[in-house]
Amino acid sequence: MTKYIKLGIENHFPAFEVCPSCKAKVKLKRHGFYWRYIHLIKKAVKVPVCRYFCPSCCKTISLLPIFLLPYYQLPLRVIMKLIQCAASGKQVLLNLKRQHLQFIKKDL
Repeated sequence: MTKYIKLGIENHFPAFEVCPSCKAKVKLKRHGFYWRYIHLIKKAVKVPVCRYFCPSCCKTISLLPIFLLPYYQLPLRVIMKLIQCAASGKQVLLNLKRQHLQFIKKDL
């Protein structure tokens, strides 16, 4: 994760030969990036999310890094830490907003 954050848009992003949306066998074109905040234990950082364009169905597809889950601003390892704390009855000592904790609790 730290390597991905350091490299930013210079990361190696894969080439796709099949569209995940329409299943056409066409090479997807890189279509820029959007920036997404993730909340680490002590700070929030911006990470790039690579976007691809399918010339067949004209849809844009985003490729999330492996350490992120859709709709969550917390990386997977922080979510797992929260689940472990909740399961063992420990108090959560992470620097998170109340809204983040409530969002995760409703999915548990």
